[in-house]
Amino acid sequence: MVWGTLVQANSKLFSPGLDDLPAVILYSLDEKIDSNPKLIKKVAKGLYSLKGKQTDQDLQEFSDLLKSERTNKWKIPVPPRISNNIQCFYTTALIVRDHLHKGYLKSGLFPYLACSEKTKVGIILPSRYWSERFLKKYW
Repeated sequence: MVWGTLVQANSKLFSPGLDDLPAVILYSLDEKIDSNPKLIKKVAKGLYSLKGKQTDQDLQEFSDLLKSERTNKWKIPVPPRISNNIQCFYTTALIVRDHLHKGYLKSGLFPYLACSEKTKVGIILPSRYWSERFLKKYW
């Protein structure tokens, strides 16, 4: 289990609904994030700022992916100059509403299950396993 954060998501996920919908998530296996999970939110914000812009070659892929909003990619390393030398991965995910507290996105920070040595995909840890402390502090 690691920290995950939203880069962008289908806008319908921010209110109650029935449909599970796609999103772009960043996650990190770096222990620096454990002590300060807000660091990964800064990386996501920097990555999102590239959306649809012409930029350097190593960042253009992310700009184009975020602009298209329909391309699925999994476990793409984020360049160190965007991630402040924290190893982060860009991934597309299906947001399962049943895994969210009250069924919608209230915060962009969440526990994420990733077994990166075996698979490129992961899931948000179902909210029934979230602690009250986490909910009060981050959600």
